[in-house]
Amino acid sequence: TMTDTVTMDTVTVTETSPSTTETVKDNQERSSLSSSESQSQSLSNSESASASQVALASETATPSLLQPRAMVSAATQGSFEPVPLALAAEAETETPSAIATTGKDVTANISNPMVTFSDSNLIEMDKGGYVSTKLNFSIQDISPGDFISVSLSNTLDGHGISLNEIEFPILNENNELIAVGKYDDSTHNIKYIFTDIVQPHSNIKASAELSLFIDDQTIPNTTSNVKISLTLGNQIFEKVVDVKYEIPLQHGNYNVDSRIIKANFTDFSFKYVTQINPLGKLISTSNFSPLVSVIQNADQDSHIDLSKVNYKIYKLIGSDLLSESMNEDYLNTNKFEDVTQNFRSEFNSEANARVIYWDKSYIQEKFIIVVEGSAEKDSKTLSVSTTIEPLNSYYQEGVKYAAGVRLYGSSGEGVVDYNSQSQSLSNSESASTSIRESQS
Repeated sequence: TMTDTVTMDTVTVTETSPSTTETVKDNQERSSLSSSESQSQSLSNSESASASQVALASETATPSLLQPRAMVSAATQGSFEPVPLALAAEAETETPSAIATTGKDVTANISNPMVTFSDSNLIEMDKGGYVSTKLNFSIQDISPGDFISVSLSNTLDGHGISLNEIEFPILNENNELIAVGKYDDSTHNIKYIFTDIVQPHSNIKASAELSLFIDDQTIPNTTSNVKISLTLGNQIFEKVVDVKYEIPLQHGNYNVDSRIIKANFTDFSFKYVTQINPLGKLISTSNFSPLVSVIQNADQDSHIDLSKVNYKIYKLIGSDLLSESMNEDYLNTNKFEDVTQNFRSEFNSEANARVIYWDKSYIQEKFIIVVEGSAEKDSKTLSVSTTIEPLNSYYQEGVKYAAGVRLYGSSGEGVVDYNSQSQSLSNSESASTSIRESQS
């Protein structure tokens, strides 16, 4: 029996206080297993590797609806302990008190600007890729409330998947907060306002470290020779990078991809997108059983009531490719058709799962499922999985893909992991078994 397992990971880099989030996919492993080699998995911090990687499934905690018979994954992560999202939200929304009334724009007063980008020329969007950026500059004759603007190119993004307001602090040599930067998504600018730690008409030297991301709407697919730039003072600093997205997961003709593309760490809302058949294959069941998709929490730390989420199903019009970033305008009626009402959906209360019936044994169209909802306040992850599989089958068919974010906390720092997995599903413990039981 062949089982495909893939683990994806997302890292959020925090600049001293507030956090910045971006997603990561990591094709971790593909294992060939017999059905007797079933292995439970947990999110433990006793294992380590060069990258923060987490397998999302725990067989003891996963409802029987999505317990594959043969599955194994590596689980590795950093030393941070998981913390509830509520605690992370407190740190993320904390605003420094030493901010004066906005004064004048003193960007022209910057001298000796220097910007250093990270050495890597490859940004792997699904492996935590971001651009580590260091700023150094001097500035003359500034007072509390004065501000400077740092301009990013439209290929760069300051917040990743986070919907929260992102702040970038600048500290002096005494570790005092001398300026707070806020990112404006509409202009791609960071506006730094100097605090009352700065004495009137001061001359200072400052430095800052930023974690910047590739804008996944400007660059939605794998692209070579992408120019990124940052303007500091009167100088533009540029770098050329290659941007890479991983291809969708595939098992036979079954193929699926998914992401959490937006998350709010204050009210725990999220937007989760699954692409069903993004490769445009002819997906058909071996015994003419109708196809279904099952959406549910992917681990025991994710507490999302699937009966309360809102979902939409869209069909791609024509033969265009879906964007690899999945951050698209699905209300664009020239490209997508809302077909939510065409497909029956049920909530399985026993497994806390949303089941979508495709009502036929084959599909060749490209579908997108967009789920929006909120996690409970005691959640430590936002983790959702989706399958495409037969309702009834005696063969191991189908694929499951899980994506999520996990917060860890230590001294105000945050790390977010983005996880994914895929495996073929067997009849004995696949969605079809529990669906039949719930209907009988």
